[in-house]
Amino acid sequence: MSQTADEKIAELSDRFGRRLGAKVDKAEEAWGASGGGVAGLQDFYRLIHSLAGSGATFGYSGVSASALAIEEILLPALEAKSRMNADECRRVQELLAQLRLAIGTPDEDGDDLT
Repeated sequence: MSQTADEKIAELSDRFGRRLGAKVDKAEEAWGASGGGVAGLQDFYRLIHSLAGSGATFGYSGVSASALAIEEILLPALEAKSRMNADECRRVQELLAQLRLAIGTPDEDGDDLT
């Protein structure tokens, strides 16, 4: 029996949701390892950028919103190749907590692909 496009999208969204906790775990680990320093921020940025793009696609717009806000903080430090200040680090921590909460609250209508 062949799946419809909506069924395939629902399956992909479900799979994304099941793996989302592990993806956020990796991002949090990368953040902790970076210490806000330039060397480790690239890995953290890559993980956050991926969450920003895929979250809303698979029905987790809160994940995307938090990840995009983190990106906005990271980009100036990455471009300037400078260490993040204490306020920026504190804000990233707050946004990571929001991101963690957002993994438990998918969008009401499922996915945003339609």
